[in-house]
Amino acid sequence: MKLLLLNAASRWFNSDVAIICERLRAYLVVVFMSTFSLLPVLIRINYANNQQTICAFDLQISRFIVKGRYRSRSENETFPVQCDTSPLLNTNSNLRYTVHLIITVVLVLVNILPIMQTIALSIYFGGFMKTSLDHLTLMNVWLCIGSILIIVSFLNLLKYSLSWSFTCDKFSEPKIQTSRKRAASDCSEEKCATKSMNGSITGTTAKVLPEAPAFSEMEEVSFAIQKPVKPPCAAKSRTSDAQWISSLKDSEVLTLVREGRLKTRELESAVENLPRAVSLRRQELASRLTNPHAIDHIPFGNFDYRPVMGQCCEEVIGYIPIPLGKVGPLLLDGREHYIPLATTEGCLVASTNRGCRALYLSGGVRTALFRDQMTRAPVVAFPSIADVVECIAWIESRQGFETLRSAFNETSSHANLLSIFPNPAGRYLHIRFAARTGEAMGMNMVSKGTDRAIQCLVKKFPKMQVVSLSGNMCTDKKPAAINHFLGRGKSVLAEARLPGRVVSKILRTDAPSLARLTRIKHWTGSAMAGVPGMAGCNAHAANLVAAFFAATGQDLAQVVDSSACLTQLEAESDGSLYVSVTMPCVEVGTVGGGTRLPAQRACIEMLDLSIERPAQHLARLLAGVVVAGELSLLAALATNDLVKAHMRLNRAAAAVAVATAGTPTVERREDNMPTNNALLSPNSGHFAM
Repeated sequence: MKLLLLNAASRWFNSDVAIICERLRAYLVVVFMSTFSLLPVLIRINYANNQQTICAFDLQISRFIVKGRYRSRSENETFPVQCDTSPLLNTNSNLRYTVHLIITVVLVLVNILPIMQTIALSIYFGGFMKTSLDHLTLMNVWLCIGSILIIVSFLNLLKYSLSWSFTCDKFSEPKIQTSRKRAASDCSEEKCATKSMNGSITGTTAKVLPEAPAFSEMEEVSFAIQKPVKPPCAAKSRTSDAQWISSLKDSEVLTLVREGRLKTRELESAVENLPRAVSLRRQELASRLTNPHAIDHIPFGNFDYRPVMGQCCEEVIGYIPIPLGKVGPLLLDGREHYIPLATTEGCLVASTNRGCRALYLSGGVRTALFRDQMTRAPVVAFPSIADVVECIAWIESRQGFETLRSAFNETSSHANLLSIFPNPAGRYLHIRFAARTGEAMGMNMVSKGTDRAIQCLVKKFPKMQVVSLSGNMCTDKKPAAINHFLGRGKSVLAEARLPGRVVSKILRTDAPSLARLTRIKHWTGSAMAGVPGMAGCNAHAANLVAAFFAATGQDLAQVVDSSACLTQLEAESDGSLYVSVTMPCVEVGTVGGGTRLPAQRACIEMLDLSIERPAQHLARLLAGVVVAGELSLLAALATNDLVKAHMRLNRAAAAVAVATAGTPTVERREDNMPTNNALLSPNSGHFAM
């Protein structure tokens, strides 16, 4: 519309207004014709007053705008890395910009030649003074400068095309356009250009790339924004990029990270050396900390990082060593076991060992598993409660359950859907899926199967809307009564009967005192505190569960619900003590997650689990350890020995410190770093940078 108005104004008015309109029209036309610079807009300015030569550029404006509306790139849009060959105007291998530049050059030549002819004739016949007064105006000079720059851009385009036909850096040194906020598609181009620029740093020259034509495909000319065409440098494989980065020094790799060319999460794949990637990430993190030496005391050597990457942790900077103790022998179901416990709490292992001793002399612990199921409860919404009731009826029908069960079990050969419990809340419906998951803890397996079953349910009820795959009725990593009643994971019972002589000799108390303490502490005290369900009906079950989970590679967050335990101590008529624990939601597994780690796998193997159902055996072992820990702590409380034991054992640490004064407590650093092909850290402990 602006072009039409300016065109009409330049034709209707024979005054300076017409001249200005004509010049503005030329300005807008050239803006539509080129996106390289503002200089090409001056092409047509001189012809507003010259009616003899105006026809040379008097084309139909509509021809230039029929393909689409003009749109310029914003600064934050992604550009491919370019080989800038001139400080005047940038060139690009995109076909659209090439066509624009060629058209602009043609128009410049069409318009500049008559001007040059007029000026030459004027100088020849009228002299220089007359020519300068009549023709060498500011507008004409500015027009000539803009035209020359456009022609220079065209020549640079030819040079650019020829240079890309041979190599990325034969004719010109590329200028790297870096930005911390860039698209992932720019990575390969930036690495290629960086390779050329950093040749002097690495001591190697850039490799000559295979020949590739700069403009190999002709597309329809359109003013719509097209995707940038990647230069031939992008053809380099990720393997070659990784080999190049791995050949750099640590300081050079860290420079790439700080400049935003390489992300810290990409270090493992970039340097192809897991210990070195961890070391580089630590150095980069230390440079950002107020106290950079704090990270020096976090170890990262002598560790196999292969099971960690892509499975257990991201952005790894080391590992946390936790003291590992053993308790036992624990006589459980007629077999002796030694249990590893990872803890930083003094007296825990010693106290549990006392409980194991008392149980061993009493014939051991007997266990039983009465439920094995992992749950996931999505929440869905319906337009009305009538739709909710209809869905519940279909789920509880034989056909509905079999349909969902078939869809659920298709996701894994180890998954077996056992039950579906729908629970409505207004027009929302919480559906609790319970399935057996084999030897895995099974959270991911059940989530995957539930998602497939919900997709099947959506096809049956199109009006249903999935609110969330987890609606908190599972309930995962939170204490919940539904887990205590219906179970989650492995539901285990454990019991033992201790003769009176063992109670008095090992625990130094008697059965009636322990039974009375348990009744007041677990029932009255927990009720006064408002502890929900089984969460408070025990002495310190979470202590044993957390130490056992850390040692065997279980999900530590599952301690919240796995430590739900009901501990009961009863005095028998013959003076013996009956003890039992009920643990309805022990969430453990022997495969997947942290059980892949070498140390945790070794702890599982030392337990000598049964071959048939090792995960269930693991849950029963945990229940037996909890029995031992509960017995010993309650006995210490009954005899008022808790504080004395802690003071005696914890004060011993001071004596050890005095005895080992002057002895190194950590391994010293060695400067030899592993080779690029190393997957393990060297046998020198990198406890300090």
